[in-house]
This record gives sequence, structure tokens and C-alpha cells, in this order.
Amino acid sequence: MGCDFVIIDNEYWYFILFQKYFYRIKFNISPNVVRGRELIMILSGVYVLGCGFRSFLPMIDLERVCLVDTWLSNMLVGRSVATLAELAFIAEGFSWYAVITTNYFGSVVEESIWMMAGMLLFVSFTSLWKTATSMQRYFYASMMMFSVGFIAFMLTVDIPMYWHRWSLDVAAGKEYLSLGEGLLDTSKRYVVNFNMALWQHEIPWMTLYFTIAVWLSIYLAHAPSFTKFEIQNN
Repeated sequence: MGCDFVIIDNEYWYFILFQKYFYRIKFNISPNVVRGRELIMILSGVYVLGCGFRSFLPMIDLERVCLVDTWLSNMLVGRSVATLAELAFIAEGFSWYAVITTNYFGSVVEESIWMMAGMLLFVSFTSLWKTATSMQRYFYASMMMFSVGFIAFMLTVDIPMYWHRWSLDVAAGKEYLSLGEGLLDTSKRYVVNFNMALWQHEIPWMTLYFTIAVWLSIYLAHAPSFTKFEIQNN
């Protein structure tokens, strides 16, 4: 799984080197548009590197287990990398709460926020469809298909998984860690565990998140223009 991200990182580096000149020469795009796309690629690069790190060192945060025995396999490192990569601090705030306290309800809220973001994405592209150019519609259609798949996955797999775990903990009368206890606990190295029973429900979202989502972040930099200047020159 990690080897795929070495390839992705190399492609990102190659694209960063040449995309500015390629866009200006071939499409005569305005400097403002180029800077906007460069910013998207920089943000994508941060996300790609974060996903690369997490694919090399998979962890299940609330269970405190990992696959690689290293000091980097602890929540403080892994969750910090995820927060930086995603730059979605509201959702990540609930994620931090869940991981520190071991309360899965935080994960339920976090994934629900992501699901609502997918809904907003779908509604946004739907509202733009009537005024879109043919090139823009190809992009909108692909993003709308992604949105539908993402929403379906969140509603049928991800959110129910965390809700089920939270419900079991509530039924068992589980006592959650305080913030202080949780921070101390998460600073410790995770336990290496290859038991498939622990990982089988994490595999679907990790696989999609560390592959399709990464390619999608790079694809966004190739989105058709929304400025008159670039459309006319295309």
C-alpha cells in the first residue's frame, strides 16, 4: 500500500515543476489562475504526503493498535498528520475528542460532518449545471458521481460502523478517559496487532481514503476554468 504513494508523490513533484509553464504556454492562462492552481496543488501535496505517511503506518486510533512497531505509531503523531493533511478543523476537533477519550460518538459526529460536506458538494454542482460549458459538465458529472458514492458509503458503512461501536460501549457501561488521561495514553506507542478481526472494518475506508481520495485531490487542480479569460483562451 505504501509503494503506491511513492509513485503518487513523484508524480506530484513532477507536476509542480512543470505545470506553471505548461498552462501558460499551451493555454495562455492568466497569472491569477495559475497561482490559484498552484495553491490547489500545494494543498493537494500536503494531503498526499499525509496520506502517504498514514498508509505506511496504518493505525486504529481508539483501539491503540498499529501494524508497524515504531515510535511514530502513536495517536499524537498520526492524528496531527491527519489534521494537517485535511485542514478541516471542525471535523478534526470531534476526531481528536473521540481518539483522546475513546468515545466513538465523536467519530459519529465527525463522519456525519464529512457526509454533509459531500451533500453540499453534490448540491453545489447540481445548481451550476444549467450554466456550465460542455467541458465543465464533464467535471461536474464526475464530481457528482463521486459525491453520490461518497454519501452512500458514509450512510451505509462508515457512520453505522462507529454508531454500532458507540452503542456497544454505552450498553457495556464503558468509562471514557478524561482529556488528561487520554492525552497521556495517546502519547504512548501503539500495540502491533495483525488480527484481521480488528482491521476488517477499517480496510474499506482506509483503502478508499488512501487511494481514490488522493487521486481526486490531484484531479481538482485540472478542473476546467471558471473564469472568462481562461475559457476564451481554451
